[in-house]
Amino acid sequence: MPFVLFVHDLIQIRNREYVLQDANSKFIQSFSDVLYLADLIIANSHYVAADIKKFIDEQMKNNLVVLPEVVSAPLATEHKHVTPTFADHALLRTLGIDTGSYVLCVGTMEIRKNNLYLVKVWEQLIRIHGVNNIPKLVFCGKRGWHNEEFFDYIEDKQYVGTWLHLIESAPETLLSLLYEKSLFTCFVSYAEGWGLPISESLSYGKLCVASKTTSMPEVGGQFCLYIDPYDPNSGFDVINKLIVDKVFFNYREDFIKNNYKEKTWRDFSQEITGFIDNSKLINQSGVYCFIPPSTITSSGNYDVRKAVDLDKPILSSKMAATSGWHQIEDWGIWASKSVAIFECAIESKKDTLISCFIKLKCPDEMGFTTVSVVQSGFVIETFNVTSKPQWYTFDVDIHTGSKLEIKLVSPSRRFVSPDSRGKIFFGILGFAYSSGDLISTVSLIKKVINDGVNVININTIDQKETATDIPRKEFEVISTEIAANAIADFVSTFYSEIKPSFFERFFGSLYLQKARNNARKKRWEAAAMYYMKMFNRGLIEAKPVVQLGHALNESGLHRAAFIAYSIAYHLSPDDDDVKFHYELNLERLRKT
Repeated sequence: MPFVLFVHDLIQIRNREYVLQDANSKFIQSFSDVLYLADLIIANSHYVAADIKKFIDEQMKNNLVVLPEVVSAPLATEHKHVTPTFADHALLRTLGIDTGSYVLCVGTMEIRKNNLYLVKVWEQLIRIHGVNNIPKLVFCGKRGWHNEEFFDYIEDKQYVGTWLHLIESAPETLLSLLYEKSLFTCFVSYAEGWGLPISESLSYGKLCVASKTTSMPEVGGQFCLYIDPYDPNSGFDVINKLIVDKVFFNYREDFIKNNYKEKTWRDFSQEITGFIDNSKLINQSGVYCFIPPSTITSSGNYDVRKAVDLDKPILSSKMAATSGWHQIEDWGIWASKSVAIFECAIESKKDTLISCFIKLKCPDEMGFTTVSVVQSGFVIETFNVTSKPQWYTFDVDIHTGSKLEIKLVSPSRRFVSPDSRGKIFFGILGFAYSSGDLISTVSLIKKVINDGVNVININTIDQKETATDIPRKEFEVISTEIAANAIADFVSTFYSEIKPSFFERFFGSLYLQKARNNARKKRWEAAAMYYMKMFNRGLIEAKPVVQLGHALNESGLHRAAFIAYSIAYHLSPDDDDVKFHYELNLERLRKT
């Protein structure tokens, strides 16, 4: 069954200065989460639909398995008119506005609604025409957030009760009467997802002076007059003309009464159900996020909010935690069961061995635990996980070419949290993977050490098949000499941070034997591949790295060979043989 989402606006993302920080954070987390699941998104205006598409394109598309369909169904403009009560009429008489000599502004009186703008316009009108020659200004709506400047200003000036009135609680009957009796209305908000008071005003046949920003021109169409909400002079020019030019005012009002047609709620409902009926399940992969190769991803909410704050793409692995996990927290996710499933879409060819990096920790109260990586029923690797967050590496075979699915198993120990979470086994903080070749793996190692900061630009060219049917990568390195030295700096750091386990050393020795056997037979591509597999196990020693350099040189990959010699020289700068090959290839590189 398709997952359909209805969105009113992205103000919490696009106009965060007008919303409480806590509300912004909750919205960003919730909205980004549902985008991983959504098949169809319906927006309440064309403007919001375009805004959603832009957000997905700029910040989410590289993390989604498939892009959801985004459509718009503008809200209905039909409004029920109710009969005012005796008390409603009495209130207008008390305020001295029962004759209709006022302009109405409806909406919560918060900073986003730009209330002070209209006060500034009215001050200018009074200076020119006099207070008795202009309509009064009536604000109708509850007091909202962060609008102290407006309220303090009108109270200090003692405007309230003279030419300005605040009605902070209005039942439908009173609101209906206020619309009916008004001269015209104003809605000068900075940003909206729709703009309900505009369509309400038009439904009563009343002209609305509205902002020309965001969705508001879409609501008012040709029936409103538009102003710049950031320029009070713009508002003054329009409102002053309506007050002094009765012919123009009557023309605009008659145009509304003769031509404005409401969109009914029945029409809106049929539009919505039509979209839903024609929707389809677009993500049938069974996974909910895509992780690009050589990319550090976080499993927590904090980095998602940070990416949105900085207008950077969201690259998260939190939606890969599909079963056996607690609720996502800022830092990452605790496992709620001894077997937790981690699955995501990846970029890899079929039947490929990839190198994975996973950041884990256990609760402080546990001190340590063990976590095993299981694929297709077989234990690939087992880690001793402590309360200090740390990266661990393992290799997995990708059989489908587009999906990674592993189980993280920790049957030995658990911590029972005193809060509602209950059992906690271990936590995941981040994930990354590499296609397995030396350059991309070492580049990713550097990112892991730097907590995801990519300092060096390394590109790989498409694979080519050799005579031995071994996949071959040709590497292009920008500023090779500088890049090689920088990579070498990080290799020894990584080696000291990630200690190879017994199993890693065992498999590494097998790869080393295969590499040397292929080198003796002058099968250089095969030899280079097995050296790389050995290094992926964390077994990086100077002599085998030099031998990799020889194999790459014999294969014609001289730039990649120089990087290997650079790494070896960094590991053993006092070894005469290592130094000889490093300097020889450095000279060769400079000549070419």
